[in-house]
Amino acid sequence: MTKNLHSLLLFISSVAFGQSFTGLTTDNYAGIHGVIVNPASVHNSPYRTDINLLSVSILAGTDAFDVDFSKLGDDGYDLFDDESAKKFTENNNAYVNLDILGPSFMFKASKKSSIAFTSRVRGMINVNELKGNLVDEVENIDDEFEESFRVTEDKATATVNNWAEIGFTYGREIFTNDRHSLNVGITAKYLMGLGAGTAEANDLTVFYETGTATIGDEEFGASGNAAYSVSQAYDVDEEEFNPEVDGSGFGFDIGFVYELSKKKEDDKTKATCKACKRDYALKVGLAITDIGKVSYDGVRKENYNFGNTTINRDTFLDQDIFTIIEDLTDPEITTEDLDIKLPTALRLNADFQAIKRLYINAGINQSLIGKDEENANRIFSEYYVAPRFETKVLTLGTTLMTRENLGFAWGANLRLGPLVIGSSTLFSGLFGDGSQQADAYVGLKIPVYRRLKEKKAKKSKK
Repeated sequence: MTKNLHSLLLFISSVAFGQSFTGLTTDNYAGIHGVIVNPASVHNSPYRTDINLLSVSILAGTDAFDVDFSKLGDDGYDLFDDESAKKFTENNNAYVNLDILGPSFMFKASKKSSIAFTSRVRGMINVNELKGNLVDEVENIDDEFEESFRVTEDKATATVNNWAEIGFTYGREIFTNDRHSLNVGITAKYLMGLGAGTAEANDLTVFYETGTATIGDEEFGASGNAAYSVSQAYDVDEEEFNPEVDGSGFGFDIGFVYELSKKKEDDKTKATCKACKRDYALKVGLAITDIGKVSYDGVRKENYNFGNTTINRDTFLDQDIFTIIEDLTDPEITTEDLDIKLPTALRLNADFQAIKRLYINAGINQSLIGKDEENANRIFSEYYVAPRFETKVLTLGTTLMTRENLGFAWGANLRLGPLVIGSSTLFSGLFGDGSQQADAYVGLKIPVYRRLKEKKAKKSKK
């Protein structure tokens, strides 16, 4: 039965591609991509309509390694054998985020309201507070041990969730005058679970003792508790992961956008499309996204209790690790329901127009899910500054940010008509000695711009 534990690791790695569309979502012309981080941005957009065909964003990071990407293509290169890359601590974390935005669209429904429809497929992995030296010792179990060791994992968790979501967004202008405007938006989402898994270790100790007069033969052993769960999308008997709808749930996003226009002198002309002339002094967005959960029924859970059990060293080296676990303890197998919380986050940003066509955006994406919260996905919190040059058909921007656990990242993004492409780690990965994170995104859409019409102001009578 413990072969299922091995298959869980394969299940986890099967989604190991993976915040989303970094840099693009701060653009005034982000369109439907902006809606997924703040539903209020659906209104007062410079688009008559914006249709996304397909966009993919992937991000992966861990503070356990500093990866030199130039070495990854070398024959025989093994990251675990590269001592210079290892950054193992008492509290290592890992994060993978996959976001596929499928056919989606937005349009203005009336003078004061707009709507949007989004379809997405998402996958997320979180590994929290895993001791890197425990991983290192397990990785080296085939080596010749000369000294005893004992490593204890106090509390480590891992959560994997894949889901599809269908979202409907409604945005409305709730206040406006010559200089101030406030929009609000909400997105309601129906969630379809495509497979989930969790794993945890509590006071789990792995040890090796050299032969002594009291112990006798050299021995490997373990004590403590470990458990894992997998949903029905994972075929335990065939050891296969088949993405299928085996869970469901509901979620929603809510957001606000405030805009302060520049002071203007009386002109001979007046723009009738305020959204088309992006000449504000300040724009502030605030949103809470991914409130909700995916519920899975009939989830298989295997619980392992190690009562300070040991096994002879020679026997240990002759068997694979999963057979050894089976020899050390019998798992307790149960079936239960499992709820996976979405990666709820607070998103706050301020956008300034420095000079014509040059904007500076600064903000935070703060996780509202704690590391110690079980059965939940979470983003790695981000703090960023993102200047950009922006026109109707072109945006060229750069992002400087720091991500929780992963450190500094420097990237770039481009919007050229229907094409969007970018990476928040482009330059830090190319020019740095090593990086703990990597991401990229690309998308294709059909933008339909609103026309900027002007009318002559009426002359005052003498």
